[in-house]
Amino acid sequence: MTKRVQRANEGVSLALLGMWNGPGRCRTSRVGGVVAAGSLPPLARKQASDHAIFPVLDKPGWEAQAFSQSGWHRGYLYLSSLIQDKRFFCFYSQGEGVTEMYNLRVVVEEIRGFCDLPMVPGDYFEVQGGKIIVPPGKHICLWALQSLMPMLPLKQRKIDEENDWVPYTKRICCPDPNGMVIYRIDVLDEENKAVEEEVRPRMLVDADKCSGCRACELACSLANFGQFAPDKALIQIAKQETAGIDAPLVCRQCGNAPCIAACPAGALSKEPVTKAVLVDEERCISCRLCLKACPFDAIFFGKNGKAGICHLCHGNPSCTRKCSVGAITFGRKGDVR
Repeated sequence: MTKRVQRANEGVSLALLGMWNGPGRCRTSRVGGVVAAGSLPPLARKQASDHAIFPVLDKPGWEAQAFSQSGWHRGYLYLSSLIQDKRFFCFYSQGEGVTEMYNLRVVVEEIRGFCDLPMVPGDYFEVQGGKIIVPPGKHICLWALQSLMPMLPLKQRKIDEENDWVPYTKRICCPDPNGMVIYRIDVLDEENKAVEEEVRPRMLVDADKCSGCRACELACSLANFGQFAPDKALIQIAKQETAGIDAPLVCRQCGNAPCIAACPAGALSKEPVTKAVLVDEERCISCRLCLKACPFDAIFFGKNGKAGICHLCHGNPSCTRKCSVGAITFGRKGDVR
């Protein structure tokens, strides 16, 4: 195995489980971190290489195996493109460890305008691999399908990435402003039932709504320190008196938190469930590099010189319950219309 390929995928080899029609030369092809390149005689397992002989596939997918550090994975090898005499292949796994693809059901959830096709609430189609399956007697709006197409391959993939926005995005509107047909994209399990994708709530701020009442500061200090002491609160209201502007400053639970990366002492970490940033005061050296890295100016230093960051009150922020104007909420954008 060449060093370049090894760095790319930490060791993957492939094996065909069937016969082939003839050889064709190809270059490496990466999909989901998998480098699909290797010498593939029938029923053999050989290490991946930079250039290798592949079978010429006359089917959409060919049953194959791939080996990674987590073991062998059964799946399918697909001919993704043919450029001159080079064939580019992709490997999709049926199991865990390499690349796993979901089936989808796309449902008409709501029609806020007028659809003259017509589509009606409850209409749906399914996506299985590269197939779009429409129930007998039904149809799909071509213009709506055009707007849906970029999202469908994204929703099909199974990926463990904390900062990935795709699992939180389920609804797409058709492009006709008079139609306003809302489509919901459901991920299906092995029994063809919709999976409830976990949606992690976070602090949401609408500074335009903030009245500057500072009730959030009082609620925070009481919940965390047992007294009304706004200067100790882990949320602060930044006031610009001459401009009449009030803006809440509070941690937003960044997916890839720059404050954690900036801390040289390892004093910051994420709570596994809420993803709130936690401060280890014994490790904090009061260097304030975390504050410099924070894009929201949402880290505060008390009289002890240690960093203070909103920890979401263990998943039920007290400040949001006291905000009468909705300037700070705990949830996801789009939860409430």
